[in-house]
Amino acid sequence: MALRVEESRSAFMPFDSDYVPPSPPMPTIVVSSLVDVHGVRFAIDPHRVELGAVDAVRLAPEYLHILLEKVEQEGWICPTLPALRHVARFANLLTDLQDRVLPGLLNDHTDPAVLRKLRTCGCGMKKLRAVAKGPLLRLTRLFSNCLTRHARDALDARKDFRISADWIDKIAVRVDRCLTIPLHLHHHLEDPFVDHLHDLP
Repeated sequence: MALRVEESRSAFMPFDSDYVPPSPPMPTIVVSSLVDVHGVRFAIDPHRVELGAVDAVRLAPEYLHILLEKVEQEGWICPTLPALRHVARFANLLTDLQDRVLPGLLNDHTDPAVLRKLRTCGCGMKKLRAVAKGPLLRLTRLFSNCLTRHARDALDARKDFRISADWIDKIAVRVDRCLTIPLHLHHHLEDPFVDHLHDLP
């Protein structure tokens, strides 16, 4: 009887002292709230973070601070990080309007320094609108043109233009509503929260 010898598949693999076996797939963490993101701080090994939305626009900078640290210092992966950067930038512009610019206008709507800050916020919104997609693009359009136009007209000594208290109040309502809504980071998704902003002044 002839003997049959079974050889392992590895016997046919060329020997290579530099061969490095492929790394196992990176484990995934799905986060859906700021509480989840804070929990990410305690994870040690690198992970892939799946983040689809933020609880509220105003929280985006906090999301970004935590996840950016993990990505840059510990080799984590977060596919929606670029979109999160844009939302965080939007939140910072809104916060600047809410905390400094609009109160300054209510105090003195002719103050050139405050009007220049208003113009700066408007320019920031325009730059963000150029790269934003989906729901965020719709939100930036609420501010990108009107802020710059009002600031420019109010700063132009040739024009008899004054920013009204009604306009300031209208922008304040927009800012407050936009800061508090949740927002999808996947630009191809419809966002029901943004759809509800059609009644803004």
